[in-house]
Amino acid sequence: MYSLAPGSCQTPDKNLGQCVHFSACRFVLRQYAMYKEHMPPVIMRFLQRSRCRPKVDGYHLCCELKDVIPANANSKLK
Repeated sequence: MYSLAPGSCQTPDKNLGQCVHFSACRFVLRQYAMYKEHMPPVIMRFLQRSRCRPKVDGYHLCCELKDVIPANANSKLK
């Protein structure tokens, strides 16, 4: 087994990811855009299993590396 870098994590489907706020994960944004508040239970369970930090820090989950939105990308949206 290998050691993960700080902030790294493993997604529920065993892919390497990064622990980020849900709004910095394209996978979550795509699912929300598609389903809004009618998210299928299988996706909700996947997201719940993806949590990587305590709830008090906001909703952080393990986002697959290819779906992580760089921190400076959000500045253009504001």
